[in-house]
Amino acid sequence: LVNEKEPFDEKETLDEKEALDVKEPLVEEKPRAASGETCNDAAAPAFRTYCAEGLTCDYPGQMTGASGVCKKIVGHGEQCNDAMPAAHAVYCGTGLQCEFPENMPGASGVCKQAPYPGYEHCSAPGAGCKSTGCCKFAGMTCFEKNEYWGDCMETCAPGVHEHEDGKPWTCNELGERTPGKEVLVEKEILEELVPDEKGSLTEQVLEPVTEFIAPLPEKPAPPEQEVVIEDSAGGVVTKTGGVVTKTG
Repeated sequence: LVNEKEPFDEKETLDEKEALDVKEPLVEEKPRAASGETCNDAAAPAFRTYCAEGLTCDYPGQMTGASGVCKKIVGHGEQCNDAMPAAHAVYCGTGLQCEFPENMPGASGVCKQAPYPGYEHCSAPGAGCKSTGCCKFAGMTCFEKNEYWGDCMETCAPGVHEHEDGKPWTCNELGERTPGKEVLVEKEILEELVPDEKGSLTEQVLEPVTEFIAPLPEKPAPPEQEVVIEDSAGGVVTKTGGVVTKTG
């Protein structure tokens, strides 16, 4: 069979090319909002207002449908200044607060972890927590080192910690963990090697068990048996234990 090609239609090919080159009319984009200006990047396309590059549209909490405000938001350890006018302010991200140096009015601050609401009176890491028994930052617990010292940490391993004074930690919890953050806690597991049915050693995980063994009650001494023997003279010989008594 001969496969005959369809005749080449130059006009049809040109029409298809022109159709591909047709572009939809460009929609003129609105000017992007500057720092401190209103924004709404979640509205219908015709009503959206985006922030300029480097800014974030920050919405008020629990106000569905409300517009936001364009802000420059930075992370932990970065410089901030939320006391400046809105056009020049720099804010800290979620869970952070802008801490300013003392006696330096007008200076910028640094973004640091903010206390968990309701725990502002508790201790910060490194400040000691024996007196408060609680920690101001989410996910931390007040752990005891000894009778003199305790500190706020997310986890604590009993024993000597590196880069310290060589004194061990008991890691007893002196209070409840501050909520607001999930923390993975590794618990110590008791392990030992025990022989299996074939005599080879296998690893077995055991739970620590404390056994209380009560002493057995003392058994009373068995009663001594009495043996009565009659002799040839008509007398009676009685033997109780090792004592022999003769009558008659």
